Amino acid sequence: MRKILLITVAVIVLASCSSNENRSITENVAAFVESNSNISNFGYVDVKAILDKSEYKSIDKFGSEISKEVTVIQKLISTDKPIYFAMEGATSLSGEIPTIYAFAEVKNRDSLVANIQKRGYDLEKTKAFDYHESGDVAFAITDQTVIFVTRQGLTEGKKIIENAIDGLKGDLPENKVNEILSSKGDIVIGMDIESSYNSLEKVLKMEESKKTELAEMAKDSYSKTVITFETGAINMKTENYFSEELKKYIAFGDNSMNIVSKLGSGQPQAAFAMNIDMKKIQGFLNKYAPNLLNQAAEEAGGQAQMAMAFLGSDGLAGLFSGKLGIALMGQPDATGGFKPEFNFFVGLGKSSLPLVKGFVENGSESMAKFELNGTELTGVTSSENLQGKGGLKLPKGCENFGKKPISLFINFNGLDMNNFDFQDADRYLKLFDYLTFEMDSDGADVHIEVKNKQKNVLKVLVDEGSKDFKDRINS
Repeated sequence: MRKILLITVAVIVLASCSSNENRSITENVAAFVESNSNISNFGYVDVKAILDKSEYKSIDKFGSEISKEVTVIQKLISTDKPIYFAMEGATSLSGEIPTIYAFAEVKNRDSLVANIQKRGYDLEKTKAFDYHESGDVAFAITDQTVIFVTRQGLTEGKKIIENAIDGLKGDLPENKVNEILSSKGDIVIGMDIESSYNSLEKVLKMEESKKTELAEMAKDSYSKTVITFETGAINMKTENYFSEELKKYIAFGDNSMNIVSKLGSGQPQAAFAMNIDMKKIQGFLNKYAPNLLNQAAEEAGGQAQMAMAFLGSDGLAGLFSGKLGIALMGQPDATGGFKPEFNFFVGLGKSSLPLVKGFVENGSESMAKFELNGTELTGVTSSENLQGKGGLKLPKGCENFGKKPISLFINFNGLDMNNFDFQDADRYLKLFDYLTFEMDSDGADVHIEVKNKQKNVLKVLVDEGSKDFKDRINS
């Protein structure tokens, strides 16, 4: 009986070891994320899919050279697998990111090491890995994985690498991390809300009991963003997986249709509408982080501190209610010129009301309408776009504007890029048809459509980049 028990235990141990050895790189990275409580963002970039969609081999003069380099890389690392990344959370309110990791699956360690040495990198060899460190960068090559680390002012890179290797061998987590990393897309980004909070918690000035409440609220909460490059469009979809406690503090309204209805009439080239409960947001800050805004203002400097003093006791809710809308009008004239006109609506707070009243009473010759009704401020710069003329005429593809609490669109057709300081980027913006953005408590959607509906958007951008390069050479 005892022998049977020993055999059973041995089988279980061997099975567990074997499962870790034979796991996919996706599972190993998930284990690493779980092992490092400082990791707040993680995900992958499917480099092969992106290169294939861009049709890089067809790039004039450079396609064949890129193809040769890709062929070499394919023999060294598994390009059928994405390159994974992980980032530690911010350690200050200024948003400094301390450490970034990247991981790729190795096909042949010896060949990869030889190729890197051929390129002039000195490698320190150990049994477990070959290692290089220079400046802010360190990387190591094991039999299975390339691990890359970068940090400003990097020290003890070897120790960080060794910890990362140990993390890759850790237990597979029973949470959303592996599920997010297994999602399909060209770029996938996961965010661990709990780790993000834990990183920021170190610099927040608040009571320990409140920190504990927030930590519990953020526990097992994640968001996932998937970016795909498609024929004629870029799509980006974010999904939130929040705890029930965290959901209680979400301050979104049902939609922003009421705000859109107050934006007058006309044919907008771009518009933005927002319906959030600023009192709810300020209430959350008052309860859990009463000094957060002042702390952020201190780091930002004198002007921000003056602005904070202006907000008064109601904080952000004293500035405005959270209801805001603006529409950019204007059509090209016969000469191709573009005169921008604006319709806007703002829900004001108590602190800003006296100041705005003074503006409204003095009036404005440049405005066809400038009116304060209670706490609602509306403005229209052109009489052609006044209320009561059929409402906004939304461009094709942007008809859902206002159906989510945060909503935005830009119609690039007819938009004179010369009115904006895009410098050399305007030739790329002219490739696009329109952009839409929608957001609610469940997540967000971004859709960017190009004029060319027959090619993948990456191919469209690569073709334009090739033309841009030729034009620069010729000039």
